[in-house]
Amino acid sequence: MSEISYTLGSGEGSFGRAVHVGGQHVQQIKSTALLSAFFGRDYLANLLGQPGSMGLRIYPAFDSTGQFSLLAIATDGSQGDMASNCYVAEGQGRANHMTGQQASGMLSELNRVMAQAAQEGRGNSMPLFAAAGAEGTSYAKANFKSSDINGILNSGAQGILFYSTRIILNDGSQSVSTLAAVGVDGSGNESGEALISTLPCPPHCAGGGYINNLSRNS
Repeated sequence: MSEISYTLGSGEGSFGRAVHVGGQHVQQIKSTALLSAFFGRDYLANLLGQPGSMGLRIYPAFDSTGQFSLLAIATDGSQGDMASNCYVAEGQGRANHMTGQQASGMLSELNRVMAQAAQEGRGNSMPLFAAAGAEGTSYAKANFKSSDINGILNSGAQGILFYSTRIILNDGSQSVSTLAAVGVDGSGNESGEALISTLPCPPHCAGGGYINNLSRNS
């Protein structure tokens, strides 16, 4: 996956609010993404409508057929995972509801698969793969504030496609895996604009470390 030629400026994004991009940047994201997954507005509204929900965290995951997908879960005011209610994107706009324990098991398996890929030198081919960090992680996750997700949904989108991409850190020292959110209307047309999460993990791992957030917060 080639990284998007977009550097977060010192006053833009500030690793909090998602960064808006359009035009060529969006086309580059779509053409180079190793992974994309769709969540309908009802699923997202269910997560964001929970008492105390302040945003979404998106993890790489496996769908029911064993293919790479994404898992969406609400986060609270401390950016901890609200693991009792989460969804894994399936094909044709469906999503599979999972319990916190099920989701934790899925993430453990994904971590094992990606760790093995790293050992075998296959890391660059894995969706949202990141180099092993201080806690031994081998995958990334990304957080979106509820205001950013609701901004897309309130524009008339019937759901959101999340694309894997990479951004360059402010000082240009490294690039990191993250996700871009693109609205999709009722006819299946994708927006020409996207929001890139500036809260990727690593390096910004809110909610408790790099891995096992779900088991710690279930």
